[in-house]
Amino acid sequence: MHIAWQQGIAHYWIWMPGDGDDDRVDYRRWLPESRLYAPPLESGARLLRVSQGVEGQIWHEGRLQASQWWPNPPDIQVWQRFLRAGGLALVDVVAVPDPQRMDWSDAPWGESESRLAIDAVLAERLAWWSIAFVLLFAVGWQLTALLRWNAAVDSGALRLEQVRKKAEPLLDARERAESAAGKIEDLLSLQQAANSDYRLMLEVFSLLPEGTQLSSWNREPGKLRLTVASPEADPRRFILPFIEAAWLPDVTATPTGKGGMLLEFELASTATDEVKE
Repeated sequence: MHIAWQQGIAHYWIWMPGDGDDDRVDYRRWLPESRLYAPPLESGARLLRVSQGVEGQIWHEGRLQASQWWPNPPDIQVWQRFLRAGGLALVDVVAVPDPQRMDWSDAPWGESESRLAIDAVLAERLAWWSIAFVLLFAVGWQLTALLRWNAAVDSGALRLEQVRKKAEPLLDARERAESAAGKIEDLLSLQQAANSDYRLMLEVFSLLPEGTQLSSWNREPGKLRLTVASPEADPRRFILPFIEAAWLPDVTATPTGKGGMLLEFELASTATDEVKE
């Protein structure tokens, strides 16, 4: 792309480089041939023969208003359309003028030193490279952050595993201590219960004849049944002590043979709570 400024008006020329190596390398220094032909002294249209083909131009007060290139001189209809598009009247236009051949000027018309340093292809490539760089930077930033995050996660997992291995003995000891504490609390609750079997068993055996041994113990809601072995065979010796104690008066004793005695007690709801009160 080439731009020339003329009295505040910008003229654009846009082209594609050729296939030759010289064209691909040197096209940035190209100059449109139209700028090498001096502007006419009067306003109007002219047809120039250029190095390749012909070019129609419309000038007004020294400024180029329109330009059109053809490989060969146009016919009358094409020429009239060109003039009409440039705002010229078609009166007395009955033929296409002969193409003029002019020498190149020593200096091109218009200003192109500071304002024409624009290369569309280079600017487009620079824009695409800038976009690609920004995208690569963003992707690289995200990839770096992801790698750092993964490294931190792996490092944290390793440290956590090391701490867990060091803490395993402490955790096991804590679990054993909590289990033992629970068992101790259960045992203490049994000892502290006012109606526990241990307390009831102690009180019952304090009233049995000397030498009596417990064979079985079965306690149900409101009833107690136990079997004992004793050298004493008289059931009264097992009943009277409880009747006299008055806290388990409902008792029966049944011999089971071979020194065995079955004792059955009817337990009131508050009987064991009153033991030794």
